[in-house]
Amino acid sequence: DRPDKWVEIKESFECRHGIPQIVGAIDGTHVPVAIPANDNWKGYINRKSWASIVFQCVVDGEGNFRNVSHTYGAFVSVTGMY
Repeated sequence: DRPDKWVEIKESFECRHGIPQIVGAIDGTHVPVAIPANDNWKGYINRKSWASIVFQCVVDGEGNFRNVSHTYGAFVSVTGMY
């Protein structure tokens, strides 16, 4: 929400990593979970056939977390998150 903060983050990425015009790096991972006891367990089975939830994180140029999100089931693909 603060334009000056975006400029600061862009400068940090370029200074530390040599990459211009970047305000965040995104990555995600599947975190294994025990299959829930109720009938909603099918939503937790990922494409590799094991139960997980998906965590996605965005970091700034200094590696500080700027956003962390998750799904309640593994059925959301990475392309469906954007």
